[in-house]
Amino acid sequence: MKIEVTTANDAKAEARPIRGLTGAGAYIDELTLLPKEFVKRLIDRQSVPGALIFATTNPGNPGHRAKKE
Repeated sequence: MKIEVTTANDAKAEARPIRGLTGAGAYIDELTLLPKEFVKRLIDRQSVPGALIFATTNPGNPGHRAKKE
């Protein structure tokens, strides 16, 4: 098992650890603060059967993309 720890300051951050990843799961701290494209790419890369994503969040309003999407 390999665990990758990374940060995502902008949409280009997905190129480092996520591109080419075959993910079995992810833990995201403060999902609502991450760029939308980074989160989308991370979700798309979870291809191992049974993969799970756990995230903490504090959306500022009920219309935030994290709640709607």
